[in-house]
Amino acid sequence: MVQKKFLLATIFVSLIVILVAGCSSANSTNQSLRQAQSKDEVDQYLATMTPGLKRAEELGLVTALNMDIPVPEANTSVRLEKIWYNSKDVFLFYSLEYRPGVRLYFGSIEPADKGEKAWSGPGFTSNFAPEEGIIYQGRYYGRITFHPLYRDNEILPKVDKIIWNKAKLRIGDDTYELEPVALTVNYDRSREVEISHAVNQTWEILGRKFIVEKLVLGVAENRLKFTFVPQNESERIRWVRGEVFTDKGERNRIDMSVEKGEKPNEYWVVFPAFNELPQKITLSLEQLILVGDDELTFNIESAPYKQYLNFNSPKKIELNQELGRVHQTRVVLEDLVVDDRGIAWGLLFEPENDHLPYEALYADIPHDGSNNAEVQLPNTVYVTNEKGETGTLGQSGSGPGNRMGAFINAGFVKQSELLTVRITHMTFALNGRWILEIELEKE
Repeated sequence: MVQKKFLLATIFVSLIVILVAGCSSANSTNQSLRQAQSKDEVDQYLATMTPGLKRAEELGLVTALNMDIPVPEANTSVRLEKIWYNSKDVFLFYSLEYRPGVRLYFGSIEPADKGEKAWSGPGFTSNFAPEEGIIYQGRYYGRITFHPLYRDNEILPKVDKIIWNKAKLRIGDDTYELEPVALTVNYDRSREVEISHAVNQTWEILGRKFIVEKLVLGVAENRLKFTFVPQNESERIRWVRGEVFTDKGERNRIDMSVEKGEKPNEYWVVFPAFNELPQKITLSLEQLILVGDDELTFNIESAPYKQYLNFNSPKKIELNQELGRVHQTRVVLEDLVVDDRGIAWGLLFEPENDHLPYEALYADIPHDGSNNAEVQLPNTVYVTNEKGETGTLGQSGSGPGNRMGAFINAGFVKQSELLTVRITHMTFALNGRWILEIELEKE
């Protein structure tokens, strides 16, 4: 029997586990933990896991804490090593005695000034997964990430102290609450130095142009400004994937949505900061995800599936029905899933040619067109029936692989004989490997 959890949403479950699981583990059976031979090796590991940390320390933006929080009931303590509070993240570095079955639950941060109405949220792992870390002289070294304090949707520009609270230490079956502690962070946004480099280099990418204009090297993050010249006016860029290499030996991923610039076809993309300022960088683009004017329409006769609408457990019907070719891609209605939520359709996109470089449809999250009549969102889905009535979508998602799908709500299915699904502004990807070397000169 198919599990009730919607198959196409499992990718998001994995993402939540990676990003927001608010604890770390120092388990002796975990083979992924590194053994350091020196404290310098620990520092280098933490800097590699925390892009920009080394440069922030050189600029005096990292505050040493060297604070022990005792846990007398367990005859141990949690040591807070240092904290880097910046405009993007708050990184709290800690160590604890290395023993089996130990977990630190991250807690949260809040303003030290009780009159300050600012908010951050619970700690999370970011790229520092619970099974990662490093051990030196019997101690596990790890890192907690928090969002900086917000007020009225704006990051506070200056913070002197914060309170770390609601943290817990679990050892085996026992859990111990840690006392709240005040931490000095000395954050001032104006101290985050940015260095701008003018660039004027162009990639030719499958009939489009990617023109790099500026690189801003920050402490918390780097930003790349570019102009994207599309093949037609309907195309707009949505996401950039690739890598950045420096002459200092650093290697950072770019895997971000783009921010619209001030001019037409002008964009910014953000990627991790460098630990050392480079003189030369190499950009390697792997994938550009675009929104275009491609559309797809298909029909579902509801009669054969209405019998399953009262089922608590999903009924999966394999179809593997080819719907046609869209943007050099074979589109397949792979399956339907039916239960008390409605009918979920699942599409698979198969490129006609997958030899680099190539372009083809890219599966992304569908958006309900009944709620966005005035907004042209990527993969907007409109559902109608034989009477011209408009339906709504339920749960939707993308993955695994190049798949996407969504539920058509049960109430609409029950009152319909023929469901027509129309997807507009479909996303597609330019796939390849385009290399650009840039010598950096100050603007």
